[in-house]
Amino acid sequence: MTLQQLRYFLSVADSLSFTKAAKENYVSQTAVTRQIQVLEQELGAALFARSTAHVRLTATGAHFCKACQEIVRIWESAADEARQIARSHTIALALPTAVEQEVAVGPVREFRARHPEVAFSFTGGVRQELINDLVESKIDLLISLALDLPDLGVSKPSPCPRPTRC
Repeated sequence: MTLQQLRYFLSVADSLSFTKAAKENYVSQTAVTRQIQVLEQELGAALFARSTAHVRLTATGAHFCKACQEIVRIWESAADEARQIARSHTIALALPTAVEQEVAVGPVREFRARHPEVAFSFTGGVRQELINDLVESKIDLLISLALDLPDLGVSKPSPCPRPTRC
């Protein structure tokens, strides 16, 4: 049983039409019919009563429909949460010049090896614009070798009591 089969089943159950369900899912009517047949074989029960003019849910199909709606809802909710977590684990890193890009390669690779759940998005540009982006939280990290960076007014953390652990 696949999620796609459940989606096809719910489409047919909603529209009571294999043709409409196929159009809704951008597949052929034959593909929907075949997947419903496979699902019915796996369950060992007919989900629809079919005639040449009408399709209707069987008692088993009606019961299964309610459960499928909950399964698909939970699945979609979990997928949305996973996407949100993945997006929240993306670090926007600005590297103004090729020199900074070269300097960053090793540490970024090492970090990604230790934290594969974190992704990076990279951007380049004019240093002052990137500083503005950093101040406005459009980027998370700016690597710059320039010694003339402005004071951003951010308080510095107190020194670590054990420098070897910082």
